[in-house]
This record gives sequence, C-alpha cells and structure tokens, in this order.
Amino acid sequence: MSRRGGKLPEWSHTKDGQFGFFSTDITVPIEYMLTTFGVNELSLLSYARDTQTALNFDLLMQRDIDEGRALAEISQYISPKEGGSKKDDIVFLPPLLAAIVPVTEDGSLSQYYPDCEESVGEDGHGEIYKRRWGRLFQVTHYDLDDGYPLALEVNGEKREVSIDPSKLTVEFSLASEGAAGAKLVVIDGQHRLFALKHLQKTCRGKIERILLPVCILYSPLSTKSKAADHIPSVPKVLRDLFVDVNSTVERVSGHFVILLSDQTLSSPICRAFCDEIMKKYDLGRQALSLVEWNTKNHKESLTISKSYTITSLGVIDEAFKAAFSDRDGRRLLAYMINLGEIEDRLDFGLDENDQPLPMPSEFPWRDFRYQNKPYLDECIRKHLVPNLIKIFFHSDPYRKHFEIFSRLFKTKLEDMAGERCPEAEHAKVVINHFLDSNPIYQNPSAESLKAAFISDVEREAAGSYPRIIRNNVFQRGMLSAWFGMISVGRRYQISIHAATDGFIRLLDRALSVKMGTFENDDKHYYLQESVYSGVKIRPTKEGRDQIQRLITAFLGNAKVCEEVVAIMSAEAGPDNVDALRDDLSNKGQADAAYFAHTLFSARRKAFVVSYKSDLQLSATEREKLALAQQALQDAKVRKKADSEIEIPTDFDDLVREHIKHDYDLSLKQLAHLLGFQPVAEEKVEEDVED
Repeated sequence: MSRRGGKLPEWSHTKDGQFGFFSTDITVPIEYMLTTFGVNELSLLSYARDTQTALNFDLLMQRDIDEGRALAEISQYISPKEGGSKKDDIVFLPPLLAAIVPVTEDGSLSQYYPDCEESVGEDGHGEIYKRRWGRLFQVTHYDLDDGYPLALEVNGEKREVSIDPSKLTVEFSLASEGAAGAKLVVIDGQHRLFALKHLQKTCRGKIERILLPVCILYSPLSTKSKAADHIPSVPKVLRDLFVDVNSTVERVSGHFVILLSDQTLSSPICRAFCDEIMKKYDLGRQALSLVEWNTKNHKESLTISKSYTITSLGVIDEAFKAAFSDRDGRRLLAYMINLGEIEDRLDFGLDENDQPLPMPSEFPWRDFRYQNKPYLDECIRKHLVPNLIKIFFHSDPYRKHFEIFSRLFKTKLEDMAGERCPEAEHAKVVINHFLDSNPIYQNPSAESLKAAFISDVEREAAGSYPRIIRNNVFQRGMLSAWFGMISVGRRYQISIHAATDGFIRLLDRALSVKMGTFENDDKHYYLQESVYSGVKIRPTKEGRDQIQRLITAFLGNAKVCEEVVAIMSAEAGPDNVDALRDDLSNKGQADAAYFAHTLFSARRKAFVVSYKSDLQLSATEREKLALAQQALQDAKVRKKADSEIEIPTDFDDLVREHIKHDYDLSLKQLAHLLGFQPVAEEKVEEDVED
C-alpha cells in the first residue's frame, strides 16, 4: 500500500513507442518497440552477465564485456578526454537491442514467458487491445482504420483488428532483488551501454541531454503452452537474433560464429559440449576453463591459443567440417547421433500438394528446421557429446592435464580466496575470470596472480603427457582417427559409446609417455617430413592425415588390437568378433603401410626442393644431382614432341640413394614402435621437378 492508502501500481515502468513485427511464413514471429531512454533510465537496462544461467551455457557465452575496449574506444568517442581528438564533430550511437527476459526470484533465467491473455476495451477515443504475459509485461495497441492487421483471440473467439503501428504502450514489472519479473537484457550494444553508464558516473553533465535509441523486442509465442509445439525458448530466440543482427551489421567473429550460428550441426554440438561439461559433477566450470570457447579473433579461434587449455571449439569445428560435409560423412554423423531414434518425429514441411517433403540431402549436417532442433539436440546430448567429453577429459593424457589444473586451482586460487589476506580479493577476481570468463581489467595484482598460476600449471604438466596433444593439427588428426574407429564399428552395429571406449584404449597406447610416439627427436626420425618439418608440426592436410594414420597404425599390433576388440566386441556379437578383429588389424596395418609410403614420398620431395642449398652434400654431389635433374626435365620436354624418347632414371636413382639411409632408419624405428614391420611401397613421385 502507498502512504495515501492506494494500491501499489501493477507495473513498475511504462514506455511508449512504435510497434514493429517481423516474420515470414516459416519463421517464428518477433515483435518490437522503437523508443528512447534518457540517462536516468540506463539503470533499467541489464547486461547478459547480470542474468544467472544456472550453469547453462546458452547465455554464458554472451556474458563477458571487454571493459577496456568499451572505455578506451566508445567512451573516448562519445566524450574525449582533455587533449583527445575525434575524427569529426558528429557523434551518434546506433540503437541498443534489448530483449524482454523472464527471470525467477533468484535471478535465474526462465525458458518461457507465461501464457498470453488478450482483451479488448475502450479509452474514450476508440478500442484498445491489450495482450498480457502474466506479471512480466503488457502490450497495449490502439485501433486505427486501415492500420496494421493484428490477430487476437479473446474468450476463445478469434478476430482480426486494425491497429495504429505508430503508437504502442508497453508496461513492465521489472525484476528486483528477491522478486521474479522481467529484465531488459541488452543483446546487442553491451559495450555502448557499459560506456554510457561509466560516463553517467564520471561526467554525467556531458551526456545529460542524450536520448538513446532503443529497440525492445520479444518473442510473443515463446510461452509455456507453446513449448510442446517446439516453439523456440526465449534463450534460443535471443541467441539466433544475436547472430542475425551481428551478421548483417558487423561480422561475428571467432568462436561466436560457431556457438551462435545454426547453419550446420557443428554449432549445436559445440554448444552442447560446453553445456554438458558445466553440468557434469566430476567436471564442471573448471573443466570449461580448459576449453577455448570465447576467442573473438577469427585466426586465433582456429587454433589453441592459450598455454593452459586442452582444446578449442574452432579445432573441433574444423574437424567436423572436414568429416561431415560430404555424403559419406553425413551418413556417419547420422549413425553417431543415432538418427534412427528420432526419424519418425522429424518434420521437413509440406509440398504444394500438402504432402510431407523428404529428408534434405545434406541433413543432418545442415538444412534442419527449428521444429527438428529439439530432437537433434536430444540425440547429440545422448550419443555424440558424452563421447567427445570422454576423449578430452577421460583419456589418459588429457585427464592428467585436467587433474593438474584442478588441483592447482584449489591450492593456488580457491584456498587463497578463502583466507584473510590482501591477496584474497585478487584470487576471487582470477577465479571469476576462469569460471565466468569475466575479463581482468586494470588489476595488475590479479594479472600477476593469474600468470603465476598458469606458469605453475605449465611446469607441472611438462613431461606428464606428450606435448603434442594440445596442438590443433594433432587434434584434427586425432578426431579423424576417432571417426575412422566409429566407421569400422558401424559395420557391426557397434554403438558410438563402445567404439569410443575402444578408441580411447587405442589412444592411450599411442600417447603413452613411455612409447614417445610423437616425440620429435633422433629416436623417432619417422616423424620428420611426415608430422614435423624441422621443429614445427606440418600444418597441412597431409600432416593431419599422417597423425591419424600413426594413431590407427597401433591396431596392427596384435596385443593392442586384442585390447580394443575386447572392449568393442560385446556389441558385435560372438559371430562377428573374428571379423571385427580382422577389420581393425587390417586397418592398422594398412595405415602403417601408407604412413611409410607417404613418408618416402615426402622425404623425396623435401630432398628435391632443398638439395641445391644443402651444405651437408659436397659440391660434387650437388652438381651431379643438378645435371641429372636437368637431363630429366629436358627429356620430358622432348617426349612431348617425340613419344619414343625414353625418360632417364638417373635423377630418381640418385635421390633414392641419398634418402635411403634416413628412410631405412625411419622404417626401423617405426617397426620397433608398432611391434610389426609396415609393408611400404616405395613408389617414386614424379610431380616435383624443382
């Protein structure tokens, strides 16, 4: 009750503006209001990070604000410091895009609005039409002859009315501490809002007269009763809108392209991968700290750019693109997610005769309608994602890194944050940086503490597992080997779960520190010109393929193969065990042989390119090779005019002679590593002449 005895107002805030509607015949409708906010109303607008997500990854990816950029660029643009300069005297910020978001008493995001109630009344000037979504917000329209048509349902009766789009009133019950309600969450323009709030505190007079353009939007059908019809939830709508807006105005870059776009199934997989890591009791938010998911720089997002992380979504996404973009890959993907489990529930629309359309040729990799996404997401989370998590957190080398990180996180950060000492607050800042991806801004002590922690992780991790496991080229080869294992299992209807368990056993053997499979030293000379070129990993498709072949080659070892078969055979049936063993063994031996063959070709190419400047060869040897190569090239030119001309083999024979020792040593080391002799065909490649 108010002091005058009246009732408290039902709505805490009211805004007037213009009405807008956006939808096509196949898309979910979005309604919006164009209005303005004064400086005193900035507090009504919230950041995405202000909304609790209850360990849900969907909005966590929009929580961080680059405060340094907001202050350095946007604040300086609006209000330059003394001595600063602008390009011109005209200043304007584009509209903020704010969504009406439902939150609970504890500030957690709700998935849907309450159901909409519609009513008709009068205000003395004509009919008014109200639509109300519970205690969150209410929209009032005003009638206008020949205005915008709006469909209503009042007391079970459907009717179409004509409204004035130039006038709209929206009333909100904005959430407060301990009370449920609505929040106006800025999904585009967070940096502008941060800069304006900063200026409001530090130099209010300079922005006092600004009326900021704001577009407030909502998804009218994202209600509880519509959930059964697979209408997208509020978080889903916000994510898709973020992509649409930023794709047309400013290129979405880095990991946000992967996480926010739904052009291919890779995006739902990567989102579910992060979300499931957060939810698992034995992993959680510390584990998510080891996955690079919010790198904004496009180039850095395609690699593993941080010194303490396990993997990057860009690496996983690139591996998926390489594997699933063609027809065979899509078939494998359908098997990996067990598409048959939901096939009878999928909806691909109707043709002109109202007959169901067939499944698109590129489904499930792309061309999935929003009606099908919940079913696909169900399969992804049930079948594919748990096994992707197994690889990066349960296989021996990656598990060791996670255990080191978790132990030091507790002893170096969490324990310090719980102490009564000056460093405790800085430790909390670093913890929030890792767990919530909150940036560390203008806090040298926290930056120093973070650097020391990362240094401790690196020091303890050294020698605990092969260094190569954190390389993006290696991981793409490793995932390719995983897909190959599942492909073999598919022949015997072995699930992705059993096939992945078998693959992890194979991976643990191949990545054993004792084996040293990928250690680039003189004991593993087979890695040169196959996986490495000098001290650097070869960032080529052939380099990735050689990594895949070397991992799979261990299946040619009878003992390793038997261990893998023992894991996978339970689902193959007793009659198929021998065939499964033969298939896996043959795959291992074939990949070992091809690894050796391509190693010969690669060594030959490298020698042909470099022999003229190789000072380990005598001048006489280099001259002899050059003359033989010139003779070979001349003969090829003459042969175009006279097919009877014979092509000399002198140059090829000399090259083979020079690389024979290194190649034979490589084969000997490879055979010792694998426990069997790869059978390699030394086919001379003639495509390199210079």
